[in-house]
Amino acid sequence: MTRHLPQAEREEQILRAARKVFVEKGFENARMTDVASAAGLSKGAVYFYFDSKQSLIRALAAQEHRRANAILDEVLDHGDLSAEQNFADLLRQLLHHLLSLRYPPRFFLLIGELATRDEELRANFLETHERLMERIIRVIKQGIDDGSFRKVNPHVIAAVLKASSDGLTLEKAIGANPQGDPEEIIQATVDLFLNGMLPKEQG
Repeated sequence: MTRHLPQAEREEQILRAARKVFVEKGFENARMTDVASAAGLSKGAVYFYFDSKQSLIRALAAQEHRRANAILDEVLDHGDLSAEQNFADLLRQLLHHLLSLRYPPRFFLLIGELATRDEELRANFLETHERLMERIIRVIKQGIDDGSFRKVNPHVIAAVLKASSDGLTLEKAIGANPQGDPEEIIQATVDLFLNGMLPKEQG
């Protein structure tokens, strides 16, 4: 007999199973019966909480959206720190999160691909993307305004930085992990971007 669980715990049990099934089988090939089997539940029990694969993937995407925004809330720049410190701290926290994920980042790739065909998923992706870009751009502008950084294009730097972090996530997803321990990778990335923005006599 299936043990009774509060609704939130049961939904989380089903979502964990759905994430595993979607990553292993792909969204199109996965069936609700696969999710039920992975969760150790009947198909009817899964349908009681989620009426379709689409509702499952959207619930998982919303979960990722909340997690990403929670991380972004922790990487706000601090007014009492220099632009260099703010930038380095923001980048370290972002990369530390990406390099220490406890669950397969392949799920990010799955959601990203589905977002090209699902407007709700796409909107969630873009909102998180824009929040991160806004934070990076704000810190770079702080450095330009106080003379710490050269007059670079903050939007371009932010876009390249975001692409670099996405690339690290992709490498982790496919098992092509970069050489070096996470702290070495993080420090090298911080140094690379900071040195590219410092005035020439400091870089």
